[in-house]
Amino acid sequence: MTIVPFRPWLPAPDQAQAVVSPPFDVPTRAEAVALARGDRRNFLHVVRAEVDLPDGVDAGDPQVYERARRNLIGLQERRVLVRESSPALYLYRMEDGAHRQTGVAACVRAADYDAGLIRTHERTRAAQEFDRVRHLRALGAHAEPVLLTFRASAGMRALLARSVRGEPLLTAVDADGVRHAVWRAPDAAALVAAFAQVPHLYVADGHHRSTAAARVAAAGEAPARFPAVLFPAEELRILAYNRAIRGLGAHGEDELLRRLGELGRLAQPAEPAPERPGSFAIRLRSGWRQLHLERPAGGGPVASLDAERLHRTVLAPLLGVGDPRTDDRFIPVGGRDSVARLDRLVDSGDAAVGFSLFPPTVDQMLAVADAGADMPPKSTWIEPKLRSGLFVHPFED
Repeated sequence: MTIVPFRPWLPAPDQAQAVVSPPFDVPTRAEAVALARGDRRNFLHVVRAEVDLPDGVDAGDPQVYERARRNLIGLQERRVLVRESSPALYLYRMEDGAHRQTGVAACVRAADYDAGLIRTHERTRAAQEFDRVRHLRALGAHAEPVLLTFRASAGMRALLARSVRGEPLLTAVDADGVRHAVWRAPDAAALVAAFAQVPHLYVADGHHRSTAAARVAAAGEAPARFPAVLFPAEELRILAYNRAIRGLGAHGEDELLRRLGELGRLAQPAEPAPERPGSFAIRLRSGWRQLHLERPAGGGPVASLDAERLHRTVLAPLLGVGDPRTDDRFIPVGGRDSVARLDRLVDSGDAAVGFSLFPPTVDQMLAVADAGADMPPKSTWIEPKLRSGLFVHPFED
């Protein structure tokens, strides 16, 4: 694979803590407004500029993209963001308690994405993809890197460890207590040569951003490359991506429980989380249950995924849920507090039932991508997440 040094805009070291924000697609609008309130340096003013506009203004309104452009220029003019003087590669480390992962920030080629050398496991939603295309065009820059992963050799892991030297250029600690640190790579040529031996990269988080970047590159509106942070696959952590459903379809709760009991072993769980793959913790108004299904024999890498099994066995036939990409009864609930959010959704009546899933493994994700297949929507919640505002890649680079 080809990786390319680049000249990003980085936060000034004393500004990084104020600048960094969650990626554009993580907070709800209300959460984004609360996070950005009171500090114009927060990067949500760029990636979610609707926070600066009245509630009635749709996120896709042209004035949102214009406000994002102006907000980015403001950060640059006030030297909250500072342009690097020469192209470089960077080491980016995230530490969440005992968990640590270290990757390389670089540009990758849109041509490699188009050719399938950068593999995907998820189909994009047209509306969200178009939103990111419009955002890129308005900014004239890639505001957020994509999170890519790869199968790393022992030599590659050793090289990454050696490349983290001295004090970082900048650090920040996010609201979840995750520490983010960036170093300039001391030997970019060694990293470029090492990645030339990597046959494939995989989009772990950022399918809409990578597709949008490839689209504007193909149209000649942007450079033929886009920024990414590349982490070894064994360092990634996937958390559960749970589901809540509005309404029980044609069933009452008692009838649904009876039908679930016909599918597998239904029990009252000690904890509101599945015990193993093939188990599902189910939250109803009457409390939590656990459904244990037998694992299917064969069927390929998608059929073995719990998200796929749940949809084909329960959500579609029993609850009448359609395509999760378009059915507004389907509520994806991801992240470290997802079980508590399922409780709140059901208790408030915003959802009738919640399902807590056992998370897929990184190996399952890569197997789906290698097969040229797609995981069910909202199957992988990668955490910790990259912070936005650390690497802004201008088109003129």
